[in-house]
Order: sequence, then structure tokens, then C-alpha cells
Amino acid sequence: MKGDAVGIYVGSLYEEKRIEFMLATAQQIHDKIPGFEFLVVGDGPQRSIVESFCAAHPWATYLGIRKGQEKVDLIGLAKVMINPGLVGLSILDAFVLGTPMITTDCGLHSPEIAYLQDGVNGVMTANSAEAYASTVAAILTDTTALDRLRAGCERSAAQYTIQNMAVNFANGVEACASQPIFRRHQANDVIGND
Repeated sequence: MKGDAVGIYVGSLYEEKRIEFMLATAQQIHDKIPGFEFLVVGDGPQRSIVESFCAAHPWATYLGIRKGQEKVDLIGLAKVMINPGLVGLSILDAFVLGTPMITTDCGLHSPEIAYLQDGVNGVMTANSAEAYASTVAAILTDTTALDRLRAGCERSAAQYTIQNMAVNFANGVEACASQPIFRRHQANDVIGND
């Protein structure tokens, strides 16, 4: 692995992740950047599609499931995380590891997609293979844009911590608990029931 233009997908391999779209766009990226290398980490019902693609394309490697430090090290080899389909909690991995997530406006995302600030800590392209492949290729070859996205990932990693989540949750509980108690007899008085 040369590391000059490496993209990685980390996640489950099922239809909503748009695996076939992802592989087709990986080919387009490779056509634009012959040194592009693609790593696929994960497992699922569409694993055989990924295995067949990687067997036919020496620049693409299927690695199966990887966890812990091994997963961290693999993401560290990549410049971008490629995920044109459903994005979920993996966006937090992208932030923490400074590897910007590039996705599409496919309408399949989990609520965590709200963390993505287009052009700041990741990128959301139009929902087309050409737009996606062109954007990934452009980012892989533009160190200024990549550095800007990495800095955005770092800021987001500092914002979306477990500690901040716990504080926000506690503040929400306190706000709810400080509200006046709604009593049944107050409701009866309003609607005229005794």
C-alpha cells in the first residue's frame, strides 16, 4: 500500500449501504487516479459482491471484519472514508480519526448524518455516481481541501464526546424536572369536569 490515494469503507455490507454503487464509483475513482487504492472492512449479505470485485481489481482489498486497534490502524492508512449509502455512527469514527467521510444525498441515512457539515468535516455529494467519484478524486488530489476537512473532523471529534453527551442528557433531564407538575385536577378544571 503506497498510501498516496487510499479510500476505505468500514461498515456492514448490505443493500442500504449501496455496495454496488460504491464499487462502481471506486472503479471511476481509479480511472481518474490510477494510484487509487480501496480497502473494504466489514461483513454482511453482500460480501460476495465485494469479494468478487476485489478479486478482479488488484487495487481493491477486502479485509473482512476488523475491530479495535486493527480497525483504527486501517482507517489511519486512508485519506477518506467512502460511504455513498446509509451513514450511521461510523461518522464519529471519521471525526475521531481525522479521516473525512464522503457520502451522497441518498435519503437513506441514520440521524447521525446531522453531524456532517458539508465541506467542513465531511462531504455530501449529489446522488449520482459521477458526482460522487469526481468529488472523491478531487479531495484525494487537493491537500488544502483535505487538510481543511481533517481540521473540521478534529473540531467535531472534540464536540461529539461521551462526556458532552452525558452533560447534554443531564441538562435535558434537569430542564424537564424543573417544569411545573401537570396535575389531573388542573386539567379537569380547564375542561369543566369534576
